[in-house]
Amino acid sequence: MRMYEEQPLTNKQTITYQPFKIILIMNNQETIDHLEGLKLKGMAQAFKASLNLPVQERPTAEQLVGKMAEAELFYRNQRRTEMYLKTSKLRYNAVMEEVICSAERNFTKDQLLALSDCSFINKAENLLIEGKTGCGKSYLACALGRQACYLGYRVEYFSMNKFVEKITLSKIDGTLLKVSKPSANPVSQTPSEKVSEVSDNFGSFS
Repeated sequence: MRMYEEQPLTNKQTITYQPFKIILIMNNQETIDHLEGLKLKGMAQAFKASLNLPVQERPTAEQLVGKMAEAELFYRNQRRTEMYLKTSKLRYNAVMEEVICSAERNFTKDQLLALSDCSFINKAENLLIEGKTGCGKSYLACALGRQACYLGYRVEYFSMNKFVEKITLSKIDGTLLKVSKPSANPVSQTPSEKVSEVSDNFGSFS
């Protein structure tokens, strides 16, 4: 039996381990490319963020999958909200927090809170806002429209002239029923399938 003395690692031998590190980096980049190619940008961002953490602070495989799924859900909801806000063409950049509630306006915070969940949309109810010129009807309507977008509803904003024009054209081409009544059972629709309409100068929201 021959005995061999264990030799210390040389610099040349240490370099042989470097290709394995390069391959690992390439695989991570390929994973990111695959996720982005599948349009899973939220998951890709979460995966990249985990790679930037120190090794001892990185999540386990189960935790990483959970974080990536959560990030993707948040990303899609955010993109959907941005798209709905863009296509809604709301007249004012109004938010519920800035709506003024007072006795002079005959509008209380409790009433505003009751409207903020937009449950009237699921109930297929119309909302009529009445008041003098300049009292903030359009601002309130836009605030409700923005809130509906945040909750996953599609919103369309019209001036009264545009609204009447749309109704007239719908009568001509035979789509009035579709415009005025999106579904025979609105409660069964998912939020993304429901369309709310805000009409200015008349103050209707449905």
